[in-house]
Amino acid sequence: MASERIVLGGNRSGKSLSTFVEDARALTGTDPFDKYPKEGGNLVVVGRNWPHIGLVAYPMLFKAGAFRIIKDLETGEWR
Repeated sequence: MASERIVLGGNRSGKSLSTFVEDARALTGTDPFDKYPKEGGNLVVVGRNWPHIGLVAYPMLFKAGAFRIIKDLETGEWR
């Protein structure tokens, strides 16, 4: 598995969303394909500048409701 990823795409094509979903799955140990360890990982987010991190990265990762999750009615687990 690569320790770095490069994502290329046009304006408003979903690059940030796709990478932050991948990051969230890796950090929470909930990747459905088991590509990452369940615990003990580190994440480094690199942005162009502080406004880029503050206006793009931070809201995607920490804003309530940024990712829609539901509780499974049978198992009671979040997915």
